[in-house]
Amino acid sequence: MKIYYDEHEARKGLFKVKIITDSQNIIRDAIIIGDFPTSPKEDKWIIEDSLKDVRFEDETVSSIASGAFEKENSTLVGRALDELIETVVEARPVE
Repeated sequence: MKIYYDEHEARKGLFKVKIITDSQNIIRDAIIIGDFPTSPKEDKWIIEDSLKDVRFEDETVSSIASGAFEKENSTLVGRALDELIETVVEARPVE
């Protein structure tokens, strides 16, 4: 098991991401916190759930997270989805 973490100071807030992968680099848990409201409110959990059981690779994570937001017709209020995705893909191993 490996733990990845990143923080990103967005234009109007802070994203914190913790990713837990197995030995094959498959995401087993994704935790996204910060001071960013989503609309609808539950969408943060939709993104976290959509990342589970996928390979932790830039293109895969980016595609899955974008797709989850589009599918649910949701938005990050006052924040850019690209900044959240960037925070996830730039997460580095915690030692």
